[in-house]
Amino acid sequence: MVGIAAATLGVLPLFTSFPAPLQDWPAHLARVFMLDQLLRGVGPWAAFYDFNTFLLPNVALDLGVLGLLRAGLNLAQAGAVFLLATYALFVTGFIRMSRGFGAAHPATPVLGALLFYNCALFFGLVNYLSAFGPLFWTVGLWLRSERAAVRLSIAVLGTAATFACHLVPAMALVGVLGVLDISALVAVGWRRFRYHATSLASAVTVLALLKLSPAGGNDVHDVVYGGAGSIRGFVWWKLGIFAKALLGGGLWPDVVTGVVAVVVILLVLVLARLTLPRISLAVIAAVTALTLLAPQRIGTGSLLDYRLAIVPYFFAAATIRFRWRVTAAPSIAFVVIVSGLLIRTAVQAVSWHAASVIYAEADNAYARLPSGSVLLTAMGRPTTQIPWFEYWTPAINHLDTLAVEHEIFVPTVFASRLQQPLALKDFAREWILAADASTPVLLDQLLARARRLCPQYPGVFIAALYPTPFMRGEAVNDRLSIIDACAP
Repeated sequence: MVGIAAATLGVLPLFTSFPAPLQDWPAHLARVFMLDQLLRGVGPWAAFYDFNTFLLPNVALDLGVLGLLRAGLNLAQAGAVFLLATYALFVTGFIRMSRGFGAAHPATPVLGALLFYNCALFFGLVNYLSAFGPLFWTVGLWLRSERAAVRLSIAVLGTAATFACHLVPAMALVGVLGVLDISALVAVGWRRFRYHATSLASAVTVLALLKLSPAGGNDVHDVVYGGAGSIRGFVWWKLGIFAKALLGGGLWPDVVTGVVAVVVILLVLVLARLTLPRISLAVIAAVTALTLLAPQRIGTGSLLDYRLAIVPYFFAAATIRFRWRVTAAPSIAFVVIVSGLLIRTAVQAVSWHAASVIYAEADNAYARLPSGSVLLTAMGRPTTQIPWFEYWTPAINHLDTLAVEHEIFVPTVFASRLQQPLALKDFAREWILAADASTPVLLDQLLARARRLCPQYPGVFIAALYPTPFMRGEAVNDRLSIIDACAP
């Protein structure tokens, strides 16, 4: 009960900032807000966007938040409830899978809560992270079911639910079920294996859904590696990805996370003998190898290796078994893990509350702009000149997207026909990325382009993120200035 109570308290940071200061999260909420108004036939959004389709692998967030908006919640409330549901499914699924492997213990809910706050969450990859709740539940229920027909049904339904959240975890689930099928093959032999080929049914489900979706074609499948330059640089970059898999929540939350991880690892190594089921070990080895080989981007899908690097932690923490050398060791480890979660929760909540101040200041500034205006985005400093903790926390990369609630068009909102049910019209696609305005010359070029829009709209403004002194505009705070592109 103490572990469940501690895991429940782990939700507190999700309610200390609206929206939560996750890198991509404000842009996702902005898209659903516009989608809701577009489907209702209100707002200016029909001039900029088309409704695409809900037959997409990244649609759970849009459908979930849209449903909450239709139920009467405002955007901040709907976003918070969706994050809460994602957290609940993740932690309960983590417990279910751990029980399926026979590895559950009192600290299992706490480990699930700790692992929920990982780099995928801090990057704002909420669709991706939301897929692991269904994935964990599918694996856990599969392991607890003995009838082949039931396992087959679990595999198909679980894969469909995971696909609705994100394609990458759905494909990972196919691989996990493949490992489980191999174990069943060893147990029952070839003649009865056809009744245990759940991974084949899972793969067919993914391919069928992908065939129905625009995401199944028309992508430019270019492969991009980054952070390398040499073999040594490549190795260092990949090792860094695994190190950062649990980081990104801010300086002090990350310090607490690191200290807790080191203390727990040392404690376990000294006081326990560890074992992992062969099935879990195979999954961990496969995903680790895939992470090492994966590029940063394939086509429009980005941060692929960062997404994968967290998965081995999930399966290791959920399936590892302990043989304690000292009678009091389980209680000591439990106290340490619970204390770590509570401390990290408190520090994270304080950090995110500070971020909410920046969000509020930006929102107040956008409220003063004329309705129907256009808000373009510029970076005052190259990202290479922004320290890690300053850039990611509070996450301000999509601070501009808060303006959509004031009926201001912000083209940097995610709206791709391959990934989202809201699709940006072609004429506005030249503005989908934040412009580099880190020198006076680059800023003047951006202003010259922006002024071409002035005759068409009530106002054209530039949200200057990390503004530098030569950016002449209304300073909102040290992270944002608003420049009137139509001013003389």
